[in-house]
Amino acid sequence: MMDPPASPAPPRAPVRVLHVRSQYVVDGGVETFINALFRFTDDAAVHDHTLLVESRGIERPAFCEDRYHDRPGELLRMRWDKKQMLANLRELARIVDELGIEVIHTHDNRANLLTLPLVKLLRRGVAWLASGHGWIQHPWKSRVIQDVDRALVPLASAVHLASRSLVGEVRPFRPRRLAIVPYFVDRSDWKDAYDTQAVRRAWGVPDDCVLLGMVGRLGEEKGHTHLLQAYAEAAPQMPPTRLALVGDGPIRERLQAEVQELGIADRVILPGQYPDAIEACATFDVLTHSSLGETLSIAILEALFLGKPFVATQVGANADSIAHGENGYLVPPADAGAFARALVDLVSHPERLAAFGAASRERSKRFEAPVIARQYEAVYRALADGEPVPG
Repeated sequence: MMDPPASPAPPRAPVRVLHVRSQYVVDGGVETFINALFRFTDDAAVHDHTLLVESRGIERPAFCEDRYHDRPGELLRMRWDKKQMLANLRELARIVDELGIEVIHTHDNRANLLTLPLVKLLRRGVAWLASGHGWIQHPWKSRVIQDVDRALVPLASAVHLASRSLVGEVRPFRPRRLAIVPYFVDRSDWKDAYDTQAVRRAWGVPDDCVLLGMVGRLGEEKGHTHLLQAYAEAAPQMPPTRLALVGDGPIRERLQAEVQELGIADRVILPGQYPDAIEACATFDVLTHSSLGETLSIAILEALFLGKPFVATQVGANADSIAHGENGYLVPPADAGAFARALVDLVSHPERLAAFGAASRERSKRFEAPVIARQYEAVYRALADGEPVPG
């Protein structure tokens, strides 16, 4: 007599994950990534919460609440006080206990600093995944922050990297385990079409001009000064162009002065923080990206789906998105001359602009959200179960 078939295993409860973040950039890459995780991870597999650790005097941007309306994840807040570390730790422990958190996913240095004593001393059963969002060994970071990173990273249950090409950056930290899963883009709120002509008119871009552009925080790490120098060198050698640097940040006034000094004030647009970063990117004819360091740039991934050709610096995992000579050009960071030559070569060949744009759309297929979201679910489940991390 045959044994009756085994009953199917009961469905498992979703892994409870707490994202911890303390640095806010409106429409920033990390914020976009966390929001995409909320939207595309399966409710039956992962139950997300996000904890925003706020410093005194720093306002929490309203956009944070706007992105959590269609998922069961909750947006939480706690106040960071460096003089009250024990109180900070107690508050985090209370949140972890009340929510039944199994995995803490940290997204910046302060989040790491807060999580370490919790998972090592107070809540040993909680796994810790530390994402390397560009804070690893970058020259503009203070030596103190790098030393803190070097001490913290090896203690995480696993370190998340968005590309295998970044392993060399993290190897000196000797992480216990690596989870290598790329970022992806949430396109569910994108429009079917954008009124790019209206944007060009608002920015005063003539119809016959090729519009070069970059979206991102105006900060030292983005290399805007080198981009302006490259553009000043390339502009006289190209058909009519304009350059738009969309965003805001601490070096805005300095960049305005540099534009004047370089004699390109009539060709450079600094529109500030644009309400729809995707619409701004859709308006560009070429996406320029001059960062001095990156992981896997969300802005570049978004531009892939929009079918944009690129001139970008060869840093981090940019080569995962941009195949040199196929959908754009990669140049050494901080090399204005090389950047200028790439701009001239691309803009002077309209047929190349079209071909590179088509290649970008094809390349974007490897970053489709549903497939990659399943990979993150597998990482969280493995951490919660104490099993080897896939990837």
